[in-house]
Amino acid sequence: MVLLVVLAGLVAGATALAQDGGSQDSYALQEPAVHSAELLRLPSDARCRRRALVTARVLPPPGAVMGLVQVSVGAREAVRLTGIPRAASASVRLGRGRTRVIVTGTTLGGQVVRATRSYRRCGTAAPRPRAPAPAAPIPSGGIVGGTDEG
Repeated sequence: MVLLVVLAGLVAGATALAQDGGSQDSYALQEPAVHSAELLRLPSDARCRRRALVTARVLPPPGAVMGLVQVSVGAREAVRLTGIPRAASASVRLGRGRTRVIVTGTTLGGQVVRATRSYRRCGTAAPRPRAPAPAAPIPSGGIVGGTDEG
């Protein structure tokens, strides 16, 4: 008798799971309104960074599929991700001195999100311009490099 009740419960659970589709398919759900703060995560820029890597995280809610995500370091595009239905991340290397990291994303529904942070590496200063090398002195008087004929 107990076996029959357990078997009936399993059948009912499997039927409900089959009707739901098992897991939520982000492509089939209606796209919700998204905001940069809930979708894009960058580490804090409050202190200097010891490591040269920064990880940008993309956390789309169910129904929001990111069609394109670009991560730029300074003016250079470092990473391009496409078709992101679930959480994803990308690590980028910081330059010397102060470096700006920009994450821009567009959902398949056309919503645009953007996050920007500026990071500074610990113990590394921006490269200083090098002073020009001093010119060699020009000898004065007499013939330089001549031969003695005579």
